Amino acid sequence: MTKRLPSRTKLLLKSDDFHVQRNYYSTSNGQPNANDLVCCLPSFISIVLNNKCEIAFLKQAHPTTDDFLCLPKGYIREGKGVLDVATSELKKVIGNSITSVERLSFAPNFLSSISNEKLEILLSFFDSSKSDESTNKNIVWLSSNEVFSILHRSQKTGTPFYKGLFLDGQSVYALLIYKLLRKGL
Repeated sequence: MTKRLPSRTKLLLKSDDFHVQRNYYSTSNGQPNANDLVCCLPSFISIVLNNKCEIAFLKQAHPTTDDFLCLPKGYIREGKGVLDVATSELKKVIGNSITSVERLSFAPNFLSSISNEKLEILLSFFDSSKSDESTNKNIVWLSSNEVFSILHRSQKTGTPFYKGLFLDGQSVYALLIYKLLRKGL
């Protein structure tokens, strides 16, 4: 297999949230070898735990597929800190009783070999005893002890994760990192 060496990058599209670039590669002797199109979209996903050791999942509508469940997530604007952005976004989505947000994984979590989408995996805490907000019907709290047996069943049998809803791939990945780093295998 010929080693690809980056030779140049051409920016094709840039916005506040992401950019698309074409990467060009050459062989070790300088001959053009290949190019690829990369979407660079820094984002975060968070496992949110409450006082009862339950994990928050969000019901999401999707325009082209069935509705699904996912962990809370968002995009990181250029020049902003991931923990500050995540805290602000989580308070909007889950509630003001988010008490802390921390990095769970420090590895470069790239989800695709053709994308530079770096996914920051976070662990957040929600103080449900201080929450006086009305119950959000789009949030599903599931026992952290049961989540992995439900996930196992869903993945093994192809059945929905919860009440007819499948779990998105980024959430599956983040939960596996959580289990690996916090709970052990």
